[in-house]
Order: sequence, then C-alpha cells, then structure tokens
Amino acid sequence: MKIILLAFLGLIAVSYVAATCSSSFISSNEAAAYYSQCPTGMYRDGSSCKQVTESLIGANCTVDADCPFIWLTCLYNRCVVSETRFIGDKCDAYKNCGSQDKFPLNCVDSNSERKCTAFKKVSRGLGEACDTSKVELNERYVCGSGLICVLETCRTLKTVENNQNCGLDNNGTVYSVCKSTSKCNNGVCQEKTAEGKACTYSYECQTDMVCRTKQGATSKTCQKPSYLSEYCEADEDCYSSQYGGNAKCNVKANKCQRLYSAKVGEACDSNLNCYSGYCSSNKCAVLPVTQPCNNALTCGNSPGSCVCGGKSTTESDGTCAASCQGRFYDVLACAWNKGITSDAQKFVDRFFDKESMMFKSCKNEIQNYYLCMKSSMKTAGVSGAADKLGDFDLTGNAPTGENPVIPTYNSGSSVVASFALILMILAAVFAL
Repeated sequence: MKIILLAFLGLIAVSYVAATCSSSFISSNEAAAYYSQCPTGMYRDGSSCKQVTESLIGANCTVDADCPFIWLTCLYNRCVVSETRFIGDKCDAYKNCGSQDKFPLNCVDSNSERKCTAFKKVSRGLGEACDTSKVELNERYVCGSGLICVLETCRTLKTVENNQNCGLDNNGTVYSVCKSTSKCNNGVCQEKTAEGKACTYSYECQTDMVCRTKQGATSKTCQKPSYLSEYCEADEDCYSSQYGGNAKCNVKANKCQRLYSAKVGEACDSNLNCYSGYCSSNKCAVLPVTQPCNNALTCGNSPGSCVCGGKSTTESDGTCAASCQGRFYDVLACAWNKGITSDAQKFVDRFFDKESMMFKSCKNEIQNYYLCMKSSMKTAGVSGAADKLGDFDLTGNAPTGENPVIPTYNSGSSVVASFALILMILAAVFAL
C-alpha cells in the first residue's frame, strides 16, 4: 500500500470546546486506520505501524502499488528509488532520475557508469512535435529559431504591436506575442503601466512588476517586487518565485521574509512568519505545551497536530503538538540553494537514497526536521518512535536555537519553483 501524503490547506484558528478528542497521530502500538500517521521512523502497513528499514528497497513487486512508499517504483519486479537523482547522480534506470528546468532527466552511460543527465536537445521545425523526448535516443525535442512550442507543436513566433491580436491564429500555425511593454488581454495586446507610474492593481503593470507602495511613499506605483529583508506591505510585494516560492511579507515588520523564519520575540502577523510556527499577540513565541485540543481545527498554530495521547480517539482532551515547519522550510531552502529547484518537498521523506544529491547536500537539515518531529510528537503523547530512520540517528535531542536557512535569490527564468506550493504543510505519514 502506498504511503499517503497529507496536505493541510491553511492555518485555521477555532475556539476550543471540550469534547471527545480525535486525531490521526497514533502511537506505534495502536491499531492504524487508513488515515493514521505512525510515529517517526514507522510506516503504516495495513492496520499496523512497522519499523522503516532499508530492506524495503528491493522488495518484490508486480506494480508500483506493491511498493510501500511513493518514492519507490516497480522496475523489473523490484522496488527501486524513483525520481530522487539529479544531474551527476548515479542511476540504474530512467525512473531513478528526477527533473530539472521543467523537463525530466535521463539515465545514460558516463565513463563506465550510468548517471542522470539532461537530454540532448534536438531542434524541430514548423509543425513538428516539441517538448517531448525519446529515452532510448536520449533526445529532447525543442523548437528551432523563430519558432515557439505551443501545445507540443512548433509554431511560428511573431511579435505584434498594441491593439493587435495575440495568441494562436485560426490556422494554428502562428503564435503572436505582445512586445515587452504590453500584455495579452482577451486575445488583444494592451499597453501596460511602466515602472514608477501610478497604478491600482498589479495586472496593470508591465511584465515582472507589481503594483506596490515603496517605503516612504504615499501611493502605489508599478515597481519590481521586493527582495528578502526589503520593505513590503503585502505578500504580492515580495519576489516569491525567485526564492522558490518561499517569501512572504511580514506585515508587522514590513519586510519580505522566508516563510517560518522570524525568531521568538520578533514581530509577526501570522503563524507563517514564525520559525516556531506560533504567533501570539503579534510576537513569535513557543507554543505552550499544555494547549488543549479535541481535533485538528482547534490547534490554530499547526492544523492536524492535535494529539489524543497517541490514540485515534479518547474521551478526554488532547494536546496540541508544536510545529516543526521552521525546520521543514530549512530543508526546502537548502535544496533551493543547492540547485534542486523542482518539487523539493517530496524529497524530505526519501531518506534512504544515499546516492541522491538531495541527501548528500541537505542531510543535516533533514535529520533536524525528523528530530524535531519526534520530540514534538513525544511531548504531545505519541510513543513508539524509532531510534533510527534510514541513515539518521534519532536517539539524540531535538535541535535547539533558531537559525533559519535563507534561500538565495535566483534570477533564472527557467527555474522550476514548484516546491513551495500554497499547501503550507506537507509531510509524509511516517515522517511525523
């Protein structure tokens, strides 16, 4: 059975009312339901929580669903790692390799061993297929000069003036784009507001600009977004994509910050600002260990972290577990800084793949996240966590101090920044 990922869609503060407690977080000796999340180092196998071991890789299989984790795939009747390797990493098959710059990598021979590498680009002509590849030939098909790939077919690229039609023509052979100072609106190019000129909404501004108020100004103008630590008044003021989608405006501090990076005592307007995951009276704070709850919604600091003494239901109150989102976003920022710019959140749980660049580069951040989760759940009443998780030793204490990893600016237009989705909390069942 595949491990199910649980995504929580927002931070919801709900008034607490004493009632029967329900939770998805259970101790290892409890019967596991389909929604149950086993302790750190354990995984759900039917109705039981079992120890995660490296022997699960290489297990017999017929289809992908036979493999116990989503990061394993069935290849030649064996469960093997899937999409965990990057350029330069060793590989055995195409399925081992991940993607970079919006396109999958291939596994090819390189100096007597196989490594993940980018496909060889092969130019295509008008009307030919594009944005596709052939694994056996190691070829990726791209459009030649003067062409653009639209709906996997190369079309003629044409730049047009204001008030002219934009998009694909009726014959499907020419794709018209607006000049840099204009935008295509309902199939027609329209002039957009230039930098420094007054505006009301961001859609009025030219490409790569937002409508915001500069520090000290009294009205909005079209400006480039703010970098981390620069002035902002709203989330859209910040350069988010150039930091892996990891930037947010801390309204109380009026500056762009990495998600979950403000330290205890610093100003905040949301739990999303704080490394601790808890904003109280506009100051980042440590979550009280005695905060009661009866279900996921009554823990406003971290949805889904209500623990009922390690059981799925109890007649007594539960306890809210402290958030480890600061540590989780350290992993994402580390991955971003090492050039892993695509879907990094799914690699947090792929702890066995020691040949992966992700494991080699961000091992310390991943281990700190696991230690934090183990400690948080134990404090809230979940027992039975493992002392080892793959290559990680979980017998030590949870890390102390707040030293957030800050993502570096990346101006590359082809960077895939999909790992910081609107889903603010994403974790594998066995990683909790």
